[in-house]
Amino acid sequence: MNKIAILIAGWHYPKKFYEQMANLSVPIGYEFDYFVVTHRDIDLPIVHEEKSEVLKRIDEKTLFGKMDYELYSEKPSKEYFESLGFEIIEAENNYGDYQYVNQWLEIYDYKDYEYVCYIHDDTYITDYELVTDIVEGKCELYYHDNREVLANCDNWLMVYNTNADRSPVPRGSFSFFKQRFFDKVANRFDMGEKYSKVLLDRTDKTDTPTDITGTADWNTIARNLNVMFQEKGIRDLAVKLGKQYRMSKYMVEGERGFMSKVIG
Repeated sequence: MNKIAILIAGWHYPKKFYEQMANLSVPIGYEFDYFVVTHRDIDLPIVHEEKSEVLKRIDEKTLFGKMDYELYSEKPSKEYFESLGFEIIEAENNYGDYQYVNQWLEIYDYKDYEYVCYIHDDTYITDYELVTDIVEGKCELYYHDNREVLANCDNWLMVYNTNADRSPVPRGSFSFFKQRFFDKVANRFDMGEKYSKVLLDRTDKTDTPTDITGTADWNTIARNLNVMFQEKGIRDLAVKLGKQYRMSKYMVEGERGFMSKVIG
């Protein structure tokens, strides 16, 4: 049986999101291994308290507000996530985004998996066929400049959700990697060993930054990845699911934990 690693970057811990991930459709001929790499203790009081405070300022009647209330109304717990089948991996809270993948790769061999599905936990899943449609070639795909990928074109190495307007750099919130990505592009993500140095280190911090620039430096990580694609002349082997910022048929990506706009 072929395996797919479902790898969640754990920080916000919305209970509803983990239930969504546990109920994703599994492609025929595959099985999932579920992992959460955590950068703070799931059971810390601040995890639920900070979200409860922000929810008070969000209009539940809006589309994104409804999503936020679904995600955060119930208190999460490590025990509950484990009951859903997730293996919890506690890791150092130094860098964000693809550093979670690096930390997973220190323990697991990507060659044991046909695909690695990496996703931030401040995400709302809108279509449970997410993984199945990617694996079976049923989803519409686009290049970074919104050109459509030809139907049945399966030479991609990485599928991401969206990118910002006029930027070729993928958002680091969701990435679906083929095994060959780690062979052809990189078997770990660069934090400044060769390319631009990632400066923001949040070791031992347990709060969520509330301003728009709070973790902006971590965008360096995705920019470094983009440089690697460009240097190898394979930029078009990274494709995306949607043309609208943060949104596709399959998910809405959050910012600072929420679907609603709560930062500057």
